[in-house]
Amino acid sequence: MLITNSLNLLIVMSVKTTFYFGILVLLSLASKGCSKDSQEFNTTIQENIEENLRNQESDSVNSSDSSEYDSSEIKAFPDAIGHGRYATGGRGGKVLIVENLNDSGPGSLRAAFEAMGTRNVVVKVAGFIDLKSPISIRYPNMTFEGNTAPGDGIVVRGAQIGIHSSNHIIRNLAIMVGENAPNNADALQIFGGEFEFAENVIVDHCSLSHGTDENLGVSAAKNVTISNTIISNHKGNGGSIVGADYTTYNISFVQNLQIWNDERNPRLQQYGKVEYINNMFYGFVTPAQLSDGCQFDMIGNIWENETNSKQKFIIDMLSEGGELKDETAFIFDNLYDGKKEVDIDTELNKSISTNRILPSDINPIPSTQVRAYIVENVGSRHFSSSGLNSYDASLLSDIVNKVDSNYDTEPYNYPTLTQGEPYLDSDLDGMDDNYEVQKFGDLSQNETTDFDENGYTDLEEFFFFLNKG
Repeated sequence: MLITNSLNLLIVMSVKTTFYFGILVLLSLASKGCSKDSQEFNTTIQENIEENLRNQESDSVNSSDSSEYDSSEIKAFPDAIGHGRYATGGRGGKVLIVENLNDSGPGSLRAAFEAMGTRNVVVKVAGFIDLKSPISIRYPNMTFEGNTAPGDGIVVRGAQIGIHSSNHIIRNLAIMVGENAPNNADALQIFGGEFEFAENVIVDHCSLSHGTDENLGVSAAKNVTISNTIISNHKGNGGSIVGADYTTYNISFVQNLQIWNDERNPRLQQYGKVEYINNMFYGFVTPAQLSDGCQFDMIGNIWENETNSKQKFIIDMLSEGGELKDETAFIFDNLYDGKKEVDIDTELNKSISTNRILPSDINPIPSTQVRAYIVENVGSRHFSSSGLNSYDASLLSDIVNKVDSNYDTEPYNYPTLTQGEPYLDSDLDGMDDNYEVQKFGDLSQNETTDFDENGYTDLEEFFFFLNKG
């Protein structure tokens, strides 16, 4: 639930996954001609932008709330993209180890997430963590790498996780709020507060599901990236929402899958400024809903398998007492059921921009390639099991097999999680001893050292190694 006042803020404050034959066929077909499609697409959009920049000034490019980054800054991880890409998280900080599945106490996920100080959170257990109350990340500067867990990793149930501070890197985290959660619980909420932003946050390769409000809520935030994440099977109001009561800008929502969420695919409210790039929305009733007063880029997204929708437009404007501004939206290359450009609310006609509203480093791929990318890349993936847990794998199978079913058929279809064995880390620096010996020759390096002097700590490079696996 997106919090609307300070009182509420205080309250909240691998066995290998088998990808079906259809996936292999899909990826094989999609790979043919991709280079040509990408070149033609990027040429088209670049020519469009350059031509209009020559003919007019773009206020949006030079607006005071746009992100301005020094190109020499080091990204959160090498392939980080979007406006949250320069988060530093726990870089150079201490290591905290999740070593049990308890709701709280020493060695718990809650203890690590709610700790003070710059920190890197690694995981040595697999299984379900059943929360009795929300976890609130109130202190800044944290990196969480769920890929350090054995087996299929951890899945958090029972309550939401809230990010209420700045500078966080969250990768490979699965949250399935579930039947024991209170009403109006998101899976993940990024909310700064009434008087400050949650800023410089990147959430990548996560899985967010079964929220009793929406699955993802972002408000009072800036410089945030949500990427390569599965958002599925809400049990409340819908998939994702940005904005709602507080200014929220420089949000990059890129390369995500929203599946079996009937509403909010996506939802952008009055005070939001977001780029939606190369996302897939599958099995929905209500597609994109955007409030007057918001600003957005909608580039290279696809919507598939609409069910019982009463909404006339795929991109629909809702009146909430605000006002449509000049250059509210840049809309390009969005497809419905892979066949045609999406229908756009005629109310937007006077507010369409010929330049991107929220320029960033992201180079979109053509919408015709998004489906194949999504199947191959999204979700919380685990090095030790070489893939997704059974629940996330089933969602991708639904896409490949073009399943047309009611998302409520199995409302709490939890995965079976393989346990596995944690790697040996005798010096408690977060890195696998075998990895250290092979890379450095001994165990002399630790979470603060930078062996190759490239700006990333050796612990961060270990995290990158896991994600390449």
